[in-house]
Amino acid sequence: MSILEEYKQAIEKYRQYYQREEIIGSERKTIQSIPEKAFREAVANALVQRTWDVNTQIKISMFDDRIEITSPGGLPGGLSKEEYLAGQIYILRNSIIVGVFFCLGLIEQFGTGVQRILKEYSHSIIQPQFLIYGNSITIKLLVVQESLQDLTGDEQKVYSVLEDKEMMQGM
Repeated sequence: MSILEEYKQAIEKYRQYYQREEIIGSERKTIQSIPEKAFREAVANALVQRTWDVNTQIKISMFDDRIEITSPGGLPGGLSKEEYLAGQIYILRNSIIVGVFFCLGLIEQFGTGVQRILKEYSHSIIQPQFLIYGNSITIKLLVVQESLQDLTGDEQKVYSVLEDKEMMQGM
């Protein structure tokens, strides 16, 4: 199967499980529990930046509370975790695939995927997680939580502890 077909099927599965339509007033509105733009960026990034010289596949795991996308291959040589997360430097690993995805409008600009994912979560209390290892990168896209009322009791307690800890570190 082509990587374009893999991309298309991943988007279809996402829409099946993480989008629903609601009628609000007189309008039909699409509700996304995980932002589609963040999912598309994570999948496209996994496809265009993966290493192709290892015999393994991209893994997309879908759960009630999150999606995990694991791409084979760690960061390209010379790129730190901090630079990757800040989007400061972009090192092309697969320039031909990147070019095809760019021409088809599946990616918008080189090196901005992580920042686009973070932007989609700007209104959420819970943020995506980026797990970077020597031979893989996993992006965890969590269900958007817009207010503390959306969190379970235990999640609210943990959030309160972390929020207080951040405030104390800033002093």
